[in-house]
Amino acid sequence: MYDAAVSQFPRADVYIAATDDQNARPFPFRLKQQLAQIAGIPKHRFIQVSNPFQAKEITQHYDPENTQLIFVRSDKDSGVAPLPGSVKKDGSAGYLQPLNRRNPEPMTKHGFMTYLPTVSFGPGMSSATEIRAKWPTMSDDSKADLVSSLYPAASDSVAKKAVEIFNTVLGEEKEMVSMPMGSVEEPKQEAKIIKTDDSVSILPSGGMGSYDEASLKSNLGNKLRTLADMLDSGDYDNLEYHIYQSGAMQAMVEALGQYKRFKDKKGNRPIKKDVEIDISNEDYLPEDELIVEYVFQSRPLRVLDNIAGRKDQTPFPIKFDDGSQVMVSPAMAKKFMSIYLSKDTAFQKMIDQKISQKSVFVDVFNNLVKGLRSTGVTVGDQS
Repeated sequence: MYDAAVSQFPRADVYIAATDDQNARPFPFRLKQQLAQIAGIPKHRFIQVSNPFQAKEITQHYDPENTQLIFVRSDKDSGVAPLPGSVKKDGSAGYLQPLNRRNPEPMTKHGFMTYLPTVSFGPGMSSATEIRAKWPTMSDDSKADLVSSLYPAASDSVAKKAVEIFNTVLGEEKEMVSMPMGSVEEPKQEAKIIKTDDSVSILPSGGMGSYDEASLKSNLGNKLRTLADMLDSGDYDNLEYHIYQSGAMQAMVEALGQYKRFKDKKGNRPIKKDVEIDISNEDYLPEDELIVEYVFQSRPLRVLDNIAGRKDQTPFPIKFDDGSQVMVSPAMAKKFMSIYLSKDTAFQKMIDQKISQKSVFVDVFNNLVKGLRSTGVTVGDQS
C-alpha cells in the first residue's frame, strides 16, 4: 500500500499511520514497525498515532492552510467506516469527502479519502485478517513462502525474523482461543536484559534488581536450598508463601528460562548495547540489520525522498520559499538519497539544515553527488 500511494501521489509526503491498540489487531506498534522496515518502508514514514483518521502526530508538522490531507485505503475497505461523503445536519458537506483532484482544499476545510486496488499475496490472501486466521495452522514451509511473498526483498535472516514475529503474536493468539471456557491464563512476566561492554545483566520482573547469569543462578540455588530446609523442618506456611505468593522465585526461574531461549534464538548475532531488551518478546534486531535514520525536517529532503521512489524518469520540481524551483530527475534524487542515507546522523542533520535555500541546495546537491567537500564536511566517503 505504501509503494502504491507513493506512486499515485509522487509529490506528496506519504506516511503509514499505525496505532498501538491491540484490541482488534494483536500486533503492538513496535512489531508493526519492525515488519514495516522489513517491507522497505522508511522508519520516519511509519508513525504511531492515536487515531489513524486524525493523525495529529503527523499533521501537526504541516501548515494547515496550505496542506491537503488525503487518507488512502485499500478497495477491500471501501465499505468500512469512516466513509467519505458525509453531510452535516445543516446540509453542508462533512469534513471527510471523496478525493477530487480538480478541487483541492486545505485540511482546515476538508480531509479527503481515496481507495487503491487491493493487492493479493501468498495463497490467494488479500488481508491481514486472513493471515491471522490461517497462520496458526500453516506448516513451516507455508509460513516461509507467505513471508517471502510479503517481503520479497528480505534476506534469509530478516525473513526468519519476520516468521518469528508472526509466530510470537499469532501463535499466542491461537493458544488463547483454544483455552477451555472459564479458564484464565496468567500472563507470563517479562524479564529484560541490558548488554554492557563486558557483561549481560538480567533483570527479572518485579523490580528485583539486576544479575549476571551466574549470580542469578547462585541466588536461586540458595532460595531452593532454603525451601528444602523449610520442607524438612515442617515450616509449611513459609514454604507455601515463598513458592506461591511472593513471586520472587517464579520471576527468577522465568528470567533464566527466557534468557536461555533468547540465547538459543540469537545465536552468534550481536546484542544492542546499553538498551533494555524485552527477552520474552525478543524486541530486537541484530545491529547489522537495524535501520537507523535521521528524521529530516526540511521540505527539499522530503521532496527528494519522494522523487527517489518514482519508477519513471520524469523530472519533478523542488520548490523553495522564495518561489524558485529546481527540477530533479528520480535517478538523480535516488543517487543523492542513497549517499545521504549512508552517512552518520550528524552529517545528515548538517545537510538537512543547509539546503533550505536554492543556491545552497544546488551546491550541496552537486557536491554530494560528485563526492566533493562542502563546508568542511567530507561528502565523498561512505562512512
